[in-house]
Amino acid sequence: MVFKVFVLLALLVAGGCGASPGERTIALVEGDRIVEQDLVVFLLLQGMEGVEGIDGDMKREILSQLIEEVLIAKEAERYGVKVEDREVEAFLGEVPERLRMGMDPVRLEGWIRRRLLAERMIGEVVKDVVVEEEDLRSYYRARKEKFKRRGRMRASHIVVATEDEAREVLRRLEKGEDFGRVAREVSISPDRERGGDLGYFHMGEMPEEFEKALAEMEVGELSPIVRTPYGYHILKLTSREGPAVPSFEEVKSWIARRIRAERVEAIFRNWLDRLKERSVIRIDEKALQEALK
Repeated sequence: MVFKVFVLLALLVAGGCGASPGERTIALVEGDRIVEQDLVVFLLLQGMEGVEGIDGDMKREILSQLIEEVLIAKEAERYGVKVEDREVEAFLGEVPERLRMGMDPVRLEGWIRRRLLAERMIGEVVKDVVVEEEDLRSYYRARKEKFKRRGRMRASHIVVATEDEAREVLRRLEKGEDFGRVAREVSISPDRERGGDLGYFHMGEMPEEFEKALAEMEVGELSPIVRTPYGYHILKLTSREGPAVPSFEEVKSWIARRIRAERVEAIFRNWLDRLKERSVIRIDEKALQEALK
């Protein structure tokens, strides 16, 4: 990882602190230059710490996102959207010190301000998105069957190392001792702290030996001794639910988030496409392919 960080920092230092007039322009966006350093800083701010594996398609994707960020930030300035210095300082404080090496602080703050401006502008574009109650109900009615849950069950278990220990556990439970208390006392499984509770699960998610035993059990019933690679188990089936469609109220919040996300994406993309159409963008394909080498 140290080597990867060094590679990116070396690219920054080689380019100098700040975009010099002689630094090769990869793209012009409404008169603003995007240079190799912009790609490097984009990677750093995204948490990427190396250039290995970054092919031509990935470079093009990074450049596309940078172009969009520049356009949105410039539009934000035209609309009078502001970013406070304290917001820039707070963001800068989250950038590890080692990643600031070789960067011009003023230019780094400019990159951060641009990103925050773009984020603020996106918020302005989609702030009026509203999802009505009837929208939620219509979505639920149209997709009700898709919400159908598979059957599931819930069980607890006690695991011990030997069959003799398992027989003793089963004897105690059949005499009426509390399952959870016995589990906390003798089980060697980490879930003993929860009284052996395994939570809810679907068929196919547990060891085959478990499922064979549980399939024949009634709720509240104890299993015979079940052997698995983990030891000797005593199971207790605590709940069984067949396939069911959740109620509207159960999935209402999920539907609201889904519809809002879809509408936000559609509105923002439409706005951005129109912004691109009326903007002057020039890309030097050769400079792009030679960048980050």
